[in-house]
Formats: sequence, C-alpha cells, structure tokens
Amino acid sequence: REKQKKTKKKKNNQMTPTEQQVEEKTGIDVSSFLRFFRFGAIDNGLLIVSLLAGFSLDTVIARRVGVKGYGVLIGAAAGNFVSDGIAALPEGLSASAGALCGSLLPIVPPLVAMCSRAPLNTRTKVMVGSASLILLGSTLFVQNLYDDEEVTKQETL
Repeated sequence: REKQKKTKKKKNNQMTPTEQQVEEKTGIDVSSFLRFFRFGAIDNGLLIVSLLAGFSLDTVIARRVGVKGYGVLIGAAAGNFVSDGIAALPEGLSASAGALCGSLLPIVPPLVAMCSRAPLNTRTKVMVGSASLILLGSTLFVQNLYDDEEVTKQETL
C-alpha cells in the first residue's frame, strides 16, 4: 500500500521538491515519517504527564489500595491507554479503537496485583512483568496466525 501511495503522489506531483530529495537520498517516505513522528510525540508526551500525575497521586492510591507504589504504575498504564487512543486518532477511528483495545490488555496483570493488595516487591514485579510479556507474546502469535490465514486466502484466489 505504501508503494502505491508513493507512486500515486509522484504521479500527481503532490510531493514538494524537498520531500522528493529526502525520499530519493534516504528511502524514507516523508509523509509516513511525519505521521508517525506526530504519533510518537503525542504518545510519549501524554504518557510522561500521566506518569507524573500517577506519581503525585501515589499516596492517595496507596491509602485506597493499602500498598505504596501503584500510583506510578496506574498513572503510566492509564496514560498509555489515553495517549495511544489520542495519538492514533489522525489515522482514523478504527486505528484509534484498535490502539485503545490493545493498550487495555497489558493493564490486566497490574490491576489484578493491585486489587489483591500485593506489595510491590521483586516477586510481584516479576509476576506482573511476566504476565504482561505472555500477553504480548500471545497477541503477536495470534496476529501472526491471522496474517498467515490472509496470505493463504490470497494464494487460493
């Protein structure tokens, strides 16, 4: 698709001479680069603000949960959820919905640990981190299976 977009732009001469030079010299699709540069800036900017808010609210969260340390974790997780959704909006509602749903999945292990009032010691950190990595791995595995099915369908047509 990106190659189609690139050739379409070149045919319609919509690219500026500078964009053409950058693409020719580096092979970087400037419009794609700028789109995802914006995504990264929005995503990390909101994440940092949320992490700092979580850090500030740690004592309030600790009183409610009964364990210190979850404020930063919840702030970062909630911030990542919000920032991914907002940063993906320029790509369309489907992209934003996918980013929101995908960012909810890794929040499950820390929420389980927090709700069970597990102290944030090394054992809990390893368990939560391992569970998050397993969820990540299973997501990548399922996506790979889906991609393989799509390739098989296209080959049979």
